[in-house]
Amino acid sequence: MQRVRVLMMLVVVSALCSSSAQGQAAADAVQPLPPVSGPLQSPAATEIPTQAPEKNPAQAPVGRPIEPELEPNPVASSRSNRGDKTVELALGVGSATAPLPSLEAVAGYYITPGILVEADYARGLLSAYFLAVSSELAVVRVKKIWGNSFYTRLGVGRRRVGASFTLQSLAGTDAFDTGATVTSAGVDAGIGNVWQWEHLTFGVDWLGLFWPVKRLETNDNFPLSRASTANRQIKERIFDTIAKSKSFELLRFHVGVSF
Repeated sequence: MQRVRVLMMLVVVSALCSSSAQGQAAADAVQPLPPVSGPLQSPAATEIPTQAPEKNPAQAPVGRPIEPELEPNPVASSRSNRGDKTVELALGVGSATAPLPSLEAVAGYYITPGILVEADYARGLLSAYFLAVSSELAVVRVKKIWGNSFYTRLGVGRRRVGASFTLQSLAGTDAFDTGATVTSAGVDAGIGNVWQWEHLTFGVDWLGLFWPVKRLETNDNFPLSRASTANRQIKERIFDTIAKSKSFELLRFHVGVSF
């Protein structure tokens, strides 16, 4: 009996020693977690860095293009160049005495930079052998400049149209010399452009018209004593037709100075 008790005690001690060794091994296997710094975040809240999409230059918003700086254009500043001008003097060529080509002289006074009062005298002459045809036009007008260079003009004037016929004798003296002039009053109008530099003025009358309204006088050097009544009536009708004929003007150029 005593041996049995000793064996039981040895078994109990052995079991206790085995249980204690297994508990120590389990405790050594468990490692403590490292401390967490900062607030706890869920995996869903963790931001994943992504690469920004590249911009397509073709899809970039198109802004207003930068315009290159242009040098000042003297023609575009004609209006400002007329600001301090008072007097204009110019010479011209064209069709003021249409259908004859003409030379003309113009003098003007600026009431304002856009309103100009002008006096214009033009003369045209065509001569061939024994026949010479002449025309003169004197006009006082107002020129209105709209904006930078475009203008309209309107005035009153006097036109004189003449013709002369001369035959030379064999001795060299005038054997027969006659001629006539017809003078009429009318309205002169037209449109054009005028450009102003510092002192230089250049203008173009694109279209114009002289419209006679009254026959003023007729000078006939043909000896009336040699003409029959029928011939005199024919001459009067011719003179009346000349006095009432309209003059259509196309392209008149003038260049001058303003100060």
